[in-house]
Amino acid sequence: MKTMKEYKGFALFGVAMFMISIAVIGLLIHGFVFYKFWQWFIIPTFGLIQITYMQSVGLMICKGLIFRTETNTEADKNKNIDERVGKIIGAACLYPFILMLLGWIVSLSV
Repeated sequence: MKTMKEYKGFALFGVAMFMISIAVIGLLIHGFVFYKFWQWFIIPTFGLIQITYMQSVGLMICKGLIFRTETNTEADKNKNIDERVGKIIGAACLYPFILMLLGWIVSLSV
């Protein structure tokens, strides 16, 4: 019978894989939102060329490298793991869709 110490490595691996998958999904979602904003606002306003979806994902990677921000505060350190994971998922997946909805509403009036 395996002890808890033997399962700890599997648990850490599972958490790491979950966080990596959330990061990749968040990057793809942010890239899609940026792609749509480029089509709705940048092309008509400045007359620039259209970019592909993968170019927008690449620009999101560059933006993340240049404008890196830390969001860990003392209040976040006191939260339990469920609240932290919820915040990460919300920031990676939910927030971009809210921005996209607002952008779509604005694009209807442009």
